[in-house]
Amino acid sequence: MKQTKDLTHLCQLAIKLGARDAQVIDVDEVAVGNWVRMKCQYGCARYGKKLTCPPYTPTPDEFRKVLDGYSLAILLRFEPHTRDDFKAPTDVASKLEREAFLMGYHSAFGLGYSTCHYCNECTLEDCVHPKLARPSMEACGIDVYTTVRRAGFNLNVVKSRDEQANLFGLILVK
Repeated sequence: MKQTKDLTHLCQLAIKLGARDAQVIDVDEVAVGNWVRMKCQYGCARYGKKLTCPPYTPTPDEFRKVLDGYSLAILLRFEPHTRDDFKAPTDVASKLEREAFLMGYHSAFGLGYSTCHYCNECTLEDCVHPKLARPSMEACGIDVYTTVRRAGFNLNVVKSRDEQANLFGLILVK
């Protein structure tokens, strides 16, 4: 009962902080694929340039082991309207992680969207913003499309800059 109340509170807080939707999901709905990391390596100009990106993040196999320690998560959906809105999933994920921790969920961990935006250039040694910076779902091998669809959200490939993108974040709770 307490956990249901707590997770409802966290979902409401996510919406208050800017998420369009926040939904509790079973961790079994989180799909992890080895191919996802290859998309980072062979498709992203920021690969290897941030501590929150591969190769510094857990491999998909390592992340599967991390997921084994959790049973529930909160999936966050955002509808960005400006370029700054692309920061929201990571910002909200780190805030919700902290709130969950303070509520007694000591293993809570947030994952955001895209690469870290707190520093223009990463030192690749010590994170300057460790309380805020979080890896993206993709950086850890999460197949966002499959995960989101399993949770009941509609997600299609955005084919032009004129189309509205949906962005997602995830909070692993326990």
